[in-house]
Amino acid sequence: MAAAGGRRLLFRLALLVLLLALCRLGNVIPLPGLSQEAMESLFGPFSHGMLKQISIFALGLTSLFTALAYLEIAKLLVPSLARWQKASAENMFKLNDYARLAAIAIAVFQAYGVALALQQGPNLVAEEQGGFVPVTIAALLGGAVLLWWLVDRITLLGFGNGFWLVWVASIVSSFPKNVAQLADLTQTGWVGTDIWLILAGFLLVVCVAAVIVNLLLVDQTWLDIAPQAVPNHEAVLAGRTASLALIWPPLLADIVLGHVMSLLLAFGPSLDTAYAWLGYGRPLRLLLLALLLPLFCFAYMRTWLRNGAQAGFVTRSRLVFWMLCALQITSCLGGEWLKRQLKLPFSLHGASLILCTTVAMSFLRALPLGSFSDAPKTAAGRG
Repeated sequence: MAAAGGRRLLFRLALLVLLLALCRLGNVIPLPGLSQEAMESLFGPFSHGMLKQISIFALGLTSLFTALAYLEIAKLLVPSLARWQKASAENMFKLNDYARLAAIAIAVFQAYGVALALQQGPNLVAEEQGGFVPVTIAALLGGAVLLWWLVDRITLLGFGNGFWLVWVASIVSSFPKNVAQLADLTQTGWVGTDIWLILAGFLLVVCVAAVIVNLLLVDQTWLDIAPQAVPNHEAVLAGRTASLALIWPPLLADIVLGHVMSLLLAFGPSLDTAYAWLGYGRPLRLLLLALLLPLFCFAYMRTWLRNGAQAGFVTRSRLVFWMLCALQITSCLGGEWLKRQLKLPFSLHGASLILCTTVAMSFLRALPLGSFSDAPKTAAGRG
């Protein structure tokens, strides 16, 4: 039995690697109708990277992420919608279907914008290519839907939510490039070795803190709160919602700040003025982040805190909540501040570090690793 289980696990892991490789493969298949010679002459030595972006997977998961993000905001603003979703699996699937339909509409809009931008470029479209706009829309939409299908297949393997696994894979794949850029700057003398130590310390502190908060937030839901306070079904939902508090607050806060920036641009200030106020690492942006992150954390943690109070763990529940807020604020504000102060050639997103840690722990929970895997698999894998 143990040998058979090991073979099944290896087979599932092999399928996971294959599906992730297919997700990356789509990034090197160029859109039809583009003149590669014009692209190379326009972008010069950077044409390969640009061509890799303008592929059938150029939209990536952005349209689906946008739909899911606004769905999360809607559930926070309208608690009855969240309760309706949690009432049954059928309701959850219905809401997910509506989110997919919204994502398709967003993808069509995005694909249309990309097609028009390419068509207006200098000789980017091959002369013999007719109907470039509809063909490009179809290719980009088909690529996005194919990517979503691969994400669903990854989810079915049981290692966690395929959406977040693919998202994290794209983040991790950029690490070698960022390290190489920093190494080049170190060799030229623009970056000192002290910056390497600062970055290593920041990454270590954030990742360790994310692991601790993850264990306290997700696992303690089961070990302490769930068995004593609420029925099993509600405990499962509380654990899943608590795990989402690790992922969504920084992402939703960033969306809100993006809308604030749009409003500023719409009502007067120039782009330079708006950027001076709300640009990456600017004081006003950091202040708004410090206010928004605890609000979103509390919105996700309301049920978890209530269950903790019912189980008699008021002090511990509040302590974990404030640890979560401190983690989000330190990682997000610290990352933006370091990026600006150290003049790093890449963005240092604290939200990405928390997401990578949370998804990695969810993946480990899905593996048969003894007592560690016995904890219910409620982390980002079921978000």
